[in-house]
Amino acid sequence: MMAKDSKSNPSQTRPRPRPEEVEKTPAESIKETIDSIIVAFCLAFVFRAFIVEAFVIPTGSMADTLLGMHRQYTCESCGYTFDVGIQGSVTTLEAIQQLQSGGREVRCPHCGWALETQVGSEADRERPNLGGDKILVLKYPYLFSTPRRWDVVVFYNPALPSDNYIKRLIGRPGESVQIVDGDIFVGDANDPSKPMRIARKPDRVQDVLWRPVFHEDSRPIYKMSADRQVPQWVPEAADNGWTTSGRVFTYRPMASGNSSIRFHSLGEEVMEAAVPTPGDLNLKYRPLGFVDYYAYNRYPRDEVEWRQLNIVRDLKLEAVVFFTDPNAKGVLRMSMNRRNHRFIAEFRQDGTAELIQQTTDLTGVTTKRVIGSWPGGGRATPLPTDRGVRVRLQNVDFQASLWIDGRKLIWTRDDDYGPDGPVGPSLEDLRRLDEQKSEGGLADRHLPGVWIEASGGPLDLAHVNLDRDVYYSAYTEGREHTAVDRGTPLSPSGSQIMRLRGTTGHPSDYDEFFMLGDNSPASYDGRKWEINEPDLMSYWHLRSRIPESEKGKAPNDVAEPYRFGTVPRDHLIGRAFFVYWPAGLQMFNSRLHLVPNVGKMRLIN
Repeated sequence: MMAKDSKSNPSQTRPRPRPEEVEKTPAESIKETIDSIIVAFCLAFVFRAFIVEAFVIPTGSMADTLLGMHRQYTCESCGYTFDVGIQGSVTTLEAIQQLQSGGREVRCPHCGWALETQVGSEADRERPNLGGDKILVLKYPYLFSTPRRWDVVVFYNPALPSDNYIKRLIGRPGESVQIVDGDIFVGDANDPSKPMRIARKPDRVQDVLWRPVFHEDSRPIYKMSADRQVPQWVPEAADNGWTTSGRVFTYRPMASGNSSIRFHSLGEEVMEAAVPTPGDLNLKYRPLGFVDYYAYNRYPRDEVEWRQLNIVRDLKLEAVVFFTDPNAKGVLRMSMNRRNHRFIAEFRQDGTAELIQQTTDLTGVTTKRVIGSWPGGGRATPLPTDRGVRVRLQNVDFQASLWIDGRKLIWTRDDDYGPDGPVGPSLEDLRRLDEQKSEGGLADRHLPGVWIEASGGPLDLAHVNLDRDVYYSAYTEGREHTAVDRGTPLSPSGSQIMRLRGTTGHPSDYDEFFMLGDNSPASYDGRKWEINEPDLMSYWHLRSRIPESEKGKAPNDVAEPYRFGTVPRDHLIGRAFFVYWPAGLQMFNSRLHLVPNVGKMRLIN
């Protein structure tokens, strides 16, 4: 059989080119490029519309959680760095004076020192403006589920839907909401007979809402002639073993005496009842202590504005303790009170701990009981003496808790303490106190007390930090604001209840939400959307759920009118979840802050 000559069949020696190897004409290449660009644009549009969208924080309503345009200052006395808000672009000295705290002084929120730099002065004119935080917002979760309370939410402004707002979600569909003594209480909007209960913030949210009262690491270096005008920890008895003159406190046991120290602030007389004495607003030091002052906002102009500040009783005391003698049986006690209730966290060198509640009734009789012990039944491991142990006592949202090294070990339940249980002030008592507060002002109320005590062996305390919670106020600047129930004014006492339409867990266009800003004194939110605003009046005609036949009728005649102070479900955009570009760092001596501030990139809680 004769072999075939491969040369006689060219198809066997020269393979056909594959399709991708065929040379494309210029027109085909351009067409493919355009197709790729169109696909990329479509994907980007879908991604932005349904997945993630970027926003810039324009104002300070969520400060200090999220910052709008601001300037940064460092206190000359304590070294604490803080932010002061501005609105819009500032190009002239007159604009600075108008937009930045009215041209008034800058005062440190930590130690109360009035900075040499005045906002709006010639020296301050060169200080760079820092842009608002740039954030990413998840949009798809709210398409399928009801938002969670305490989410930070971006939504369309009901008064002007072309504007985007960002606030913290407080009330959900089907709930009644009330603001009392800085806390949030919720109930069933469809069954007013059910008691309202306090809405406690999750730990992840609470951790970002603490505001400084006094941090010992930022200890003031300047003092007036009267030391009582400077926030400080003071021994309650002479020669009781405590030394608090430095940033690290030391305790060395003495033979006898009161072995406790107490925090003093707001200019009250040392060793006397903690009743605030505002004094002269022009003092170089004006400690602000336990009140809800925000440096981001303007400093109070007069005694009237000063008395509108609220005393915050939700506190956190944290420190790092070093038990320096391995053979001792040292004990550290932290305590704080809220009116007639005092909570004591006891940390022992042998590794055990207790949370104790001490209550004084109207007759002056004091009862004391142990809320819980650690470990609950197991064997305790002695605390190390070669390193520090971070300990914490906090009382927030009517729940006291004891922490060791970042772990929440013991806490009170509703039956132990609070308006939901048999022990603690009732909600009616809190409402009554709010009414008295609005009538009497700041000077008629007592400050909380905070103490540290030691016994049994020597110890050192470092990084002693005292912080307060945010205070959600039902009123601002003496004005009444609008509740959500058809324009009913929300009284300064917070006695009005906001009832939200809808049913939790069953998404509907009728769902209503209630939002508040973390910077409560300066937040334009559901408390302030007034009934007489033209944009809100016209909003009735923009709601898609209003039948065509009812458009044009008077607002009160519409079947389902918009209720002031609420955010309808179809106005929700998404949940803010990440700050991807906070205000940048300064590049060399330039006024431009273009270097990414990686340390402040963070998840939003």
